[in-house]
Order: sequence, then structure tokens, then C-alpha cells
Amino acid sequence: ASCLTAFGHLIAPGWIKHHGTTTVASHCFLPFGIAKKLGLERPSRPATTTPQDMTAPSVFVVTSGTGTTTATITWFTTEHADSQVAYGTTTSYGSVTALNSGMTFLHSVTITGLAPATTYHFQVKSRDASGNLGTSADGTFTTKSLPDTAAPVLSALSVSGLGSTTATISWATDEPATSKVYVASGTSLDLATADAVLNTDLVTNHAITVGGLSASTTYSFAVRSQDAAGNTATSGTSSFVTGL
Repeated sequence: ASCLTAFGHLIAPGWIKHHGTTTVASHCFLPFGIAKKLGLERPSRPATTTPQDMTAPSVFVVTSGTGTTTATITWFTTEHADSQVAYGTTTSYGSVTALNSGMTFLHSVTITGLAPATTYHFQVKSRDASGNLGTSADGTFTTKSLPDTAAPVLSALSVSGLGSTTATISWATDEPATSKVYVASGTSLDLATADAVLNTDLVTNHAITVGGLSASTTYSFAVRSQDAAGNTATSGTSSFVTGL
């Protein structure tokens, strides 16, 4: 059946008396007062529904900054979402940070308790308010090494090639380091005033030839090596006698 009047139009007084209420289709959208007078229920308009969000956030990793035992991962998403990072020394990860449930576009998570000088894999995770999970591709970072505070270890100190005016002093270190020899005539050695010969190459096997010596003379000497981090080791005082 079709409506006898357009939606919102009034029915003239007396019309119902002549035509009866049965002529008015029950599906017509009549004004509430008239529908009530006719004894008809005014149907409600169809309910509107919001489409369900089925799209996961897109994830874009921006940076990964590292310390010796920490790493900070920063990323952004295309919609508000929470923040979490899975990490480990393989692509299986094995560890995950605590969930930050704050909903945001820009995310930053700091991972702690890492091993120095170690490469880690990571994947960021962000879930939107509808529960859709967005993840990044696998990424990697390498933590920094601990500062080098250990001086080189000196060993195998020896004197060779003794002549009347020269001597070659050799030694070894357990890491690359410079080579320096202090030498002075006599049985005592003051490093502040002694002659010194320096080679700045970083090596583990050291050999310095000292020239300009006097024949048949006792000389005291010491060696010193410094590594790339500036740690220095100095030997005790030793001596040799030049040839005739």
C-alpha cells in the first residue's frame, strides 16, 4: 500500500470520518499526533550503524638508538595505537617489552638489560582501539662496547743487537699500542729527563732501536705502550751495557 499523504503533511479534519482509518497504510510516516489519533504505530526510521574498523595501523620505524646495555626504538603509526617491542638475538625474538597502552601516533620504547657489543633483532607492535594489530618488518641494532679502561699488558721484554753505539729493545703487548723507549746512561732512570724514542703505530710486537750511545757504557731503560683508548702501561727499569 502507498501512503495517502507525503511525510509530514496533515490530514484534513473530517477526512478520517469519511474514509476510515483502514485507508491509511500502517507504514506511512505520519506526524505523531495524527498517528496516535488513528491508533497507528509510527514506524521508527532504520537505525544507522558505524562500520567496524578492520584495518590495522601501518607502522613506520624511525630510529633505533643504542647504549652499552640499552636501545630506544622510535616509530609512528597511521592512527592512534599502543606501543610494544619484541626483541632478541634471533628473529624468534623471545623477549617483549611491557605494553604501553597509551594511544598515540608517535611511539618510543626503551629496552634495558641488554648485553654490550651484541646484535639484536626487533619488531615493533601497535594495536588500535578496535584491536587491529600492526607490526613492523624485522629490524636490527647493535649495542655499544663497554669503554676500554684496561692498560696494555707488557711482556717478553728483551735487548738485542747490542753494538758500541746502538741497542734494539723489543717487547710485546696483548693489544695494539704505541711503542716508546726511555733510556739514560747510568743505573738510575728518570722518565722526565731521559731520552725517548717513540713510534705511534699501534702494534702488538714492538721493537725500537736506540742510537747515539757510548761504547762500553751501562744504560738504564724502560718501555711504555699506550692503546687506542689512551690506557698506558710502563715497564720497570732494566739495563744493558754497550759493546766496545
